[in-house]
Amino acid sequence: MLPSSVRTALDLQKALSMAPFRLQQIGDCKTREHLFKKKYTYVDSDDSYDSSDEDERPSTPPKRVSDPNKPYVRELCEIYKEHGSDSWNDTMDAPFRLTVTRPGCEFSGDIIPKSEEEDEEAIAERLMKWYEHGAISGFGDVRTQETKVDKDIRDAREIPASEFTVSDGLVQEIKKQWGEHFIPSAVRVEPYKIHIYGPGGLFEFHRDTPERDLVGTFLVGLGDNCEGGLLIIGHDDYYDPYSYGVKANPGSWAAFYPDVVHCVNKIEKGHRAVIAFKVYRTGDAAAERIGFQASPEAALPQQKMGDVLSKMQLPFGVLLAHKYCIGTVELNGLDNMLHAAAEVIAMRRNAKVHFLPILTKLKGTAYLTDDRRNDSISATAPVYPLTQAHVDALLARIAEDTETSGAFAEFSDDRAYLKAHQDSAYDAIIPEPEQDVIEVPNAEEWLTGLSGVPFYSVDFTRSTVVWKKGGESGAEYTGNEAKPWTEDSIYLSYAMVVLSNDPAPKDLNRKRDEE
Repeated sequence: MLPSSVRTALDLQKALSMAPFRLQQIGDCKTREHLFKKKYTYVDSDDSYDSSDEDERPSTPPKRVSDPNKPYVRELCEIYKEHGSDSWNDTMDAPFRLTVTRPGCEFSGDIIPKSEEEDEEAIAERLMKWYEHGAISGFGDVRTQETKVDKDIRDAREIPASEFTVSDGLVQEIKKQWGEHFIPSAVRVEPYKIHIYGPGGLFEFHRDTPERDLVGTFLVGLGDNCEGGLLIIGHDDYYDPYSYGVKANPGSWAAFYPDVVHCVNKIEKGHRAVIAFKVYRTGDAAAERIGFQASPEAALPQQKMGDVLSKMQLPFGVLLAHKYCIGTVELNGLDNMLHAAAEVIAMRRNAKVHFLPILTKLKGTAYLTDDRRNDSISATAPVYPLTQAHVDALLARIAEDTETSGAFAEFSDDRAYLKAHQDSAYDAIIPEPEQDVIEVPNAEEWLTGLSGVPFYSVDFTRSTVVWKKGGESGAEYTGNEAKPWTEDSIYLSYAMVVLSNDPAPKDLNRKRDEE
């Protein structure tokens, strides 16, 4: 068994590929099942059909059994929509000093926000010089854990932190601005890179590569004379690439949590440049969390969450809004408040709150008829635990299977193994493994024998990471860099599970049917 300290991102991906076949499910994701059925359910938008149409309709509607938690999950969704904020942007009040030492990119001077003192031609010349002499930027392929160069996905230049410095006042201002708008507020800030985009430049939707204790990305503008080339934070199918988004004007800034998808849309002409800073959690995170939870700004959403959670039927699980790397113990944004609200309610209801990374595997079928009136749609979405102990047990079993049966022996290394599993022709290479549940000797006691827990999500597409076969691209598979040597460079879905302390809770054995 591989010790946790030497696990890599490739190890974690191998464990993910086998989890549904080797682990005992602990429940089902009701939200995922509902979304699949909703996608294929026919809704007749024409209410003006005649009596003959009515006669052709089924005489009795299908039996529907309501999920008692469904209305409360909807309330929880509304709380997240009303009080949650994944990003913020504004402009610095004061200038800051920037010194660039990279050959061909030399510069030393003040970046002045909200000012016309500096000649636009001088800014344009500086941006062009940086672009011409900057290093070519790559992107991280999450599935293969490789840093690649592909201008169709990312076309940009960069200057590493070793080749520029900024005044300490800027770093302090970034810490201040982050603390006023995000959770956690106590952070340290490190310069990362200067990103430069030129004509034709772009970066498709992606998430920044996670790290242990990384809580955010903070971008500060250095100049922008582009047509197009705006920073888009979050998905929006209707944005205007010329009017919607954030420009990189001197001193402008944009900040967001690292798991939030974002892109730079294609530049028609001109250049743009920003300094990227990484924001890390620091200090006594638990003490800060307790302090924030007692603050006035946290009181209202926390109270609303508590009111909703107090009405939900035990046991239940909630997929957190943000994604986290394995080993995470402190949460970001409203997930932090949800934790606080759940702890209060758990004390009142003689229950216990747990957090863990999970994997959900959708199994859905849809048989669609010509008139769509006799469709047959079914879906299950089993949920599997992915704690450190479960990953270790999975890796040990994979190693054992490889040694005893020669399975996967044709793959020379971890990356070849993963590419085969993620290939659309995978089933032709290796049959899908049979279900063979393994023992997890070091699993936490509360997970032993746990089953039948219904899981819900306040925003399924936002709180989950999709692992699929096939050559798909997009934010799920794209990062700013790859770090195959460290296991915390992969995002996982996390869930909060609330269980009764009753030694034999009836809730665990009851049948729950979704709509």
